[in-house]
Amino acid sequence: MLSGAFIGYLPEHYAEHWVDRGRLRAILPTSFGYQAPFSLIYRRGRAREQMVLTFREYVRTSMGS
Repeated sequence: MLSGAFIGYLPEHYAEHWVDRGRLRAILPTSFGYQAPFSLIYRRGRAREQMVLTFREYVRTSMGS
């Protein structure tokens, strides 16, 4: 994409570096884009462990839901 010969989707946080420097730009961001769902997977029976609970809460607050 940086060559200028291609277009594609990049996560906003990933592209931010190049957007800030003027190397990339969003094309019609209100018309094109998508939301990618995230899932967490952990071993059965470990859902109540403090480390798992803490990580789940961190992901939940980081994702804004």
